Amino acid sequence: ITETGIAWTEDVGDYKNVNLKNQWLDVTNEHFIVWMHPAGLPHFRKRWGRILTDIMPGNYIIQIRNNYDVNNFDGKKYIVLSTTNSLGGDNMILGGFFVAVSCLSFLLCSVFLVAYNVKQKDNSQIRE
Repeated sequence: ITETGIAWTEDVGDYKNVNLKNQWLDVTNEHFIVWMHPAGLPHFRKRWGRILTDIMPGNYIIQIRNNYDVNNFDGKKYIVLSTTNSLGGDNMILGGFFVAVSCLSFLLCSVFLVAYNVKQKDNSQIRE
């Protein structure tokens, strides 16, 4: 598992170490940067690493160290293996929503353009 390239490139430049002798943590660590990125929704995923090669079918053992207890607020932790492509994850609902909004915007733009041209034509006839 590759643990580099997991943070957003925009976030990496925002964190800088001031003085490592007086700091308790290296804030340029990408795991820290991913953890500090605020989630927009109450259910979220934080990327731990990237698997750059194909995984062969079989049984695997994953060792997890629990550094933060979430039982106090009824939180839950999961391990999620997912695939992504250059356009993001496999969320077809979000892609469909973007296509629907784009079609609606194009339709409304066409209606307003026709209405504008009709209005301009009416105004030019009145002037004559």
